[in-house]
Amino acid sequence: WPIGSADIGGKPFVALCEGGPDTLAAWSLAWWHGTAGEIAPVCMAGSHPMHADALSHFRGKGVFLLPHRDEAGARARKTWTAQLREAGALWVRPFDVTPAKDLNELLTAAASRLGEDSP
Repeated sequence: WPIGSADIGGKPFVALCEGGPDTLAAWSLAWWHGTAGEIAPVCMAGSHPMHADALSHFRGKGVFLLPHRDEAGARARKTWTAQLREAGALWVRPFDVTPAKDLNELLTAAASRLGEDSP
């Protein structure tokens, strides 16, 4: 079940993340950029397909996909994209976290670099 999908409501955008740490990272980014009222971070606790009963929450939304950059994540990206398009998402776009494995790792690395610049 996509955790948080029932709370998307009127938000026009969704950040569909694979795993809790990435979902928390997406919340952090939305807050940091002042877009928490527009972006609904949603968590898939794994790379399996979404439950059909949850897909209606994505109808009419723009969806950023944030699966892990590994074989399971690549399969999830294809599966989720097909499911979301079938459900009526306005658009589905992968979010590139290269060179990191996932969004949490990307933000952690960025924060570490910022700390290195401090006196």
